[in-house]
Amino acid sequence: MKKIIAIFLYFSLFFYFNAKSKSESFGRNDNKQLGLGDTADDLGGGPNEMGSNLAFVNPRTIDNAKFKSVACGGYFTCSIFTNDKAKC
Repeated sequence: MKKIIAIFLYFSLFFYFNAKSKSESFGRNDNKQLGLGDTADDLGGGPNEMGSNLAFVNPRTIDNAKFKSVACGGYFTCSIFTNDKAKC
């Protein structure tokens, strides 16, 4: 299983590239950079927000595509999926 950890100044992402291609993220989220669909800030800084309590990022694709690769910057995250479409 391929794993990628992306660490930036204000947020971090952890990707599992396997049959399920899951992603977990924590840190600042004021620009939706964690990919969770909201702007809840500082995920992972409070009690019960880390480890098995981290929510998996849902890629929200119509055809159930999984994560294939990712690129992250200070205030953004972009992904390419197994259907070769991109989302930022």
